[in-house]
Amino acid sequence: MSALVHQITPVIAGALAPSTGSRIVKFAYDGLEPADIATAVAAAEAIRKTLSEAIPKIGSHLLRAKAVLPHGKFEAWAEDELGFSSRTARNYMQAAQWLEDKSEILSDLPSTIIYALASPTAPQDVVHDVLVAVETGSPLPLPVIRHKLARARDEGAELKLAQKRNPKITAADLAAKNLRHREKHQAAHAKGELERQQQELERQTELLPLAREVFGLGRDVANAMLTVMSGDYESRNTFTGLLRHLLDGPDA
Repeated sequence: MSALVHQITPVIAGALAPSTGSRIVKFAYDGLEPADIATAVAAAEAIRKTLSEAIPKIGSHLLRAKAVLPHGKFEAWAEDELGFSSRTARNYMQAAQWLEDKSEILSDLPSTIIYALASPTAPQDVVHDVLVAVETGSPLPLPVIRHKLARARDEGAELKLAQKRNPKITAADLAAKNLRHREKHQAAHAKGELERQQQELERQTELLPLAREVFGLGRDVANAMLTVMSGDYESRNTFTGLLRHLLDGPDA
């Protein structure tokens, strides 16, 4: 058992995304034969399934061992017997407890996301969103979950920093402040975009007379060309003058 756990642990820690429709395939199978691609994809699916089953099982075994070991001895036991750090063992146990009464779909999530959602410090609004999405049959895509977790982590760090300056500030206060900041930024962006559009309209308005003049010259040149081509060579000078005026500009 110990050797098996040693072999599977590094793989679990770096598990790829689960076999769901929202999974992003990172490996490029370009150039491979269809049969070889099918073999590799099937192997990846089987490995992910094995890993998703292993995490709660390992966590359950750890919980049972911890229950019978003397107080304060579990971490040393996990290190000596399994090579687990205290953090690794804690992740497994929290994941096992968190997954115990939840949909099997959640066990297909990457191990890092399971550990983040199972943590006591996990943002409960994100956990709620993930669970509701699974229960309604529309699991959130992995990039969305990762974005939500990262945003919650950043907001938590921002709150801690703000509370160092003002211990009385709350998460709601900070959220309201950030909302005002975003609205101000959006208003400034909208104003800048409106000014840009107005400048573009003014530029086009300024070019309109020139465009009309060029169009008129072009029509005169075309008429002169038709005249020259028809054999009326007396119009050659007129045609040449129009060309010079068109190339050199009206002020030439």
